[in-house]
Amino acid sequence: KRSYPNSELAGQVLGFTGLDSEGLEGLEFKLNEALRGTPQRVAANRDARGRRLFSEGFCSSIQDDGNDVYLTIDKTIQHIAEKELQAAVAATSAKGGVAIVMDPWSGNVLAMAVAPVFDPNRYAQYSPGLWRNRAIADVLEPGSTFKIFVVAASLEEKIINPEDTFFCENGKFRIGGRTISDVHPYGWLNVSDIIKHSSNIGVSKISKQIGTPLFFEYIHKFGFARPTGIQLPAEVAGNMPLPDKLPEHTRSVISFGHSISVTPLQLAQAYSTIANGGVLMQPNVVKMIRTSDGIP
Repeated sequence: KRSYPNSELAGQVLGFTGLDSEGLEGLEFKLNEALRGTPQRVAANRDARGRRLFSEGFCSSIQDDGNDVYLTIDKTIQHIAEKELQAAVAATSAKGGVAIVMDPWSGNVLAMAVAPVFDPNRYAQYSPGLWRNRAIADVLEPGSTFKIFVVAASLEEKIINPEDTFFCENGKFRIGGRTISDVHPYGWLNVSDIIKHSSNIGVSKISKQIGTPLFFEYIHKFGFARPTGIQLPAEVAGNMPLPDKLPEHTRSVISFGHSISVTPLQLAQAYSTIANGGVLMQPNVVKMIRTSDGIP
């Protein structure tokens, strides 16, 4: 029997099994064949009343209890992430939230928290929507978190230098027949200040210098618009407009994270690439799988 002694902890990652012990969600579903083992036929005697009598030696000598799966999840970090995430969701009256802690040098996911939580031991008492691992199955517009990738690509290609300055049009800029705005009006800003003040206009001007083909090449290099390949079911790729005949305004707003969608895990993977110096690491949640006798 597969049960969950830590109740809600990492519920959306682990998933659950049905009454027949077949995995239905999460890792239980993805790794069902490795976990479930082989059903065994057991012989027994019966007494005069038909009650089964088992004695030593009746069980088959061949026993397969299934494999042991070791995760990269750190139970303490997972608990802290879930606790803080739930507090943030409550403080902002949000419908839900996601928090991911990832080692940027290995790709190991140390925590993947989703709020609201559910207890996989009692999954039938929860709405199916709460079973969903929103870290990999839901998409969102990344918004200003996307700006760093535009700047990183431009620096990598030596199209700009950190000291270069761009005129940010005092907060309003017409492009492609539409207006881009900054929350606060700025004049001349260098590249560092464009990130510091999160200027939509500044980063859109930087993206224009890259050019559309190279811009989209780097979007894919950072792992967007395709699944990460993590060992979890139901991962989606996100959405990205085709670069062919892309309107100037659309290309501009993509530079600050609009008109595209990414998963929270893709965003964590891309930021890990920034943190580790430029290596795109595949996220991992399964550390190893061993047979019941300890063989990897």
